[in-house]
Amino acid sequence: MVRITPFAVEQWMDAYETTPGVLNVAETCAASVSIDDLVTMSSGPAKSPIDTSIKLTYGAIPGSLTLRERIAAHCSTEGVQLAPEDVIVTQGAIGANFLALYTLIGPGDHVICVYPTYQQLYDTPRSLGAEVTLWKLKKENGFVPDVDELAGLIKPNTKMIIINNPNNPTGAPIPSSVIGRIAKFAEENGIILFSDEVYRPLFHGGASGGDHTEVPRPVTTLDYRKTIATGSMSKGYALAGIRVGWIASRDRSIISAIMLARDYTTISVSQIDDQIARFALSPEVKPALVQRNIRLARTNAAILKDFMDRYKSVCSWVEPKAGTTAFIRFNDKNGDPVDDVKLCLDLLEKAKLLFVAGSRCFGGDADFKGYVRMGYVCETDVLVDGLKELGAYIDKSHQMEGLGISKAASKVRNWRRPCKLEIELADHYLAKIYSSGSIVHGRLAISPTADICASSITISLDGITTIRSVGQQLTTTTTHRFLKIDFISPDILQLLGTTLTKGHSYRIPFQFTLPHQLDSTACTHDAVSAAVTGKHLLPPPTVGREWDRGDMSPGVVEVEYGINACVISTPSLDTAYSQESTAKRTIRFIPRLSESPPLHVSLANTAIQAARHQISSEQPAQAFVWVHQRRRIAT
Repeated sequence: MVRITPFAVEQWMDAYETTPGVLNVAETCAASVSIDDLVTMSSGPAKSPIDTSIKLTYGAIPGSLTLRERIAAHCSTEGVQLAPEDVIVTQGAIGANFLALYTLIGPGDHVICVYPTYQQLYDTPRSLGAEVTLWKLKKENGFVPDVDELAGLIKPNTKMIIINNPNNPTGAPIPSSVIGRIAKFAEENGIILFSDEVYRPLFHGGASGGDHTEVPRPVTTLDYRKTIATGSMSKGYALAGIRVGWIASRDRSIISAIMLARDYTTISVSQIDDQIARFALSPEVKPALVQRNIRLARTNAAILKDFMDRYKSVCSWVEPKAGTTAFIRFNDKNGDPVDDVKLCLDLLEKAKLLFVAGSRCFGGDADFKGYVRMGYVCETDVLVDGLKELGAYIDKSHQMEGLGISKAASKVRNWRRPCKLEIELADHYLAKIYSSGSIVHGRLAISPTADICASSITISLDGITTIRSVGQQLTTTTTHRFLKIDFISPDILQLLGTTLTKGHSYRIPFQFTLPHQLDSTACTHDAVSAAVTGKHLLPPPTVGREWDRGDMSPGVVEVEYGINACVISTPSLDTAYSQESTAKRTIRFIPRLSESPPLHVSLANTAIQAARHQISSEQPAQAFVWVHQRRRIAT
């Protein structure tokens, strides 16, 4: 019988993450995104990534060629390109790790594994009969592996060195120079180098990160070919709901061996998951998705660093520079580590705040006393609320009292939006309908809630489409921004970089002319003539679900126009992070030239109402096709 050690971190999460009302700052995925979010991020035509006409067979057994090509690109650099044949698609990174270890490690083998790390990476080899030596990472070395220690850890039967880059739970990246030295040592001794890279590409540099932040090379691009990288869509790509992971290696003997073992664990991954994953990794979506997650990581890292600086007498860390996790040690008033398990359970009971206990989940109840793991790349509001609760708890805690931190706690609790925004439209009323060439003008009123310095002020006219399909089993919604016109004026430029004072109101006049035609890039069809393209570029009329929008089957299609405003403040003395305020006003727009007037549905016409209900609830796909057929006839 195989000896399986309980997987501490997974059991901890299973036991506590569903606590009602919990503030979950233990989750380690970047704040999750939806399919709608992916569609909105796309720079290509607005369409759902899921082809609902495909028969749901097993699909491509190794994963679709397109998906494997895009995973190969993820594991490549400009100088070293992987092929789709170098990639094995799995069910998540946890499946990838297990499959690789199950294939390559057995009784009599010796494995060196960094520590702390994800428990699976060292306890799975143990369960397979291998001897494991833990390569302990030191806080004073920034939790970066000391390569000089490898010579004292190696044995004649050492088969594999396992690293984790970026590291979970510390958030420490391994620089390319260190990875190169590890690979050289492995090559000189004929050892496989295995790298769990599930948090790639989140090398964000922390609170001070920027374009200069180093992005270490994937191990699959090193000169040494006996390397393996695993990863998934869950952490760095914020898509844990699709169970897609991978194994990548340029050593075809390793890939062939793992593929043989894969038949015993995985026939294929879900076709639906495959479609979503390859859409997220597409050139149209991936850059925006990665930038969104890196921006979120940097914003939240700054908030957390601000908290840590103010509570440095209570807690300490090595500031994370990559991934989504921070490993924080809490001390009592004597400077000794607290009981982290009791601390986490007490926080859960009294503050509904969920952390992961470091000693229980990463130290086998022996190491890392006083440490907790935090997943800080959650929604910013969740992090802020969690830190408020943590600050209040520390202030009230008997074992940590007398540390003079009440002022710091109050600053964390005072987190707020930097200002109130109101969009004032001139010559406007609720039922007003604008047309092509109409002028939309008014003022943006900015009322700071504290003295702020505005780093960005934007006012834009936007057009957004929403398509909703209601089926018997599944409802899908996709959105696309087809129009964006930014307003720039001396009034905006004059306010940037200056102090906006609390209690004052600043008004910026704006004016937009509603367009007769969209930008030429809005039509990607292979049209037979310029006239057809011109018809396609006519802006759609406002339709949808708001007041008096009973037109064009609102259960299927919504087109919304509006004025959007955003003010972003620079970090202040009280906060080390930027803050954002937004406002929105919708308008109704019917172009002078469009395919045809909107189909109005009178509330008194029960026959049409019944037909509309049938279209929107039972046959949304057919209704949408009909709309497009009408467009083709018109053009």
